[in-house]
Amino acid sequence: MELARRIEAIFLGYGRTLTDTDDAEGYEIAMGIVLVMLDGARARGVIDDAQHAELTATFEETKRAPRHL
Repeated sequence: MELARRIEAIFLGYGRTLTDTDDAEGYEIAMGIVLVMLDGARARGVIDDAQHAELTATFEETKRAPRHL
């Protein structure tokens, strides 16, 4: 919940809010792209499996921020 509030504060600074359906959808799409980028980094050997697992778990939780508001 604290993470969701911190992310929401950033959005509010831009005049947006994750409680808006369109803003939340855009945010979740962007976070999905981050997850695809992590997959690419692992495939290229930039990060190993353990790093990929840790980062993926972190970003998966971050992606769910709008649902916690």
